[in-house]
Amino acid sequence: MLGLTQRALFKAWFASALTIVAATFYGVIGLFPNMFPSNIDPSYSLTARNAASSET
Repeated sequence: MLGLTQRALFKAWFASALTIVAATFYGVIGLFPNMFPSNIDPSYSLTARNAASSET
């Protein structure tokens, strides 16, 4: 009986962790070129390219 409970707890933990990772991943992908969009002017948005530390 204890094995079933531990197995169920692991499944619940794994499903919760997967949900958190997936929500974060899809949130980043949804924003992708504009990491921080600007409400004032789209040219002020922080993009993946202009936020990079180097040009390469």
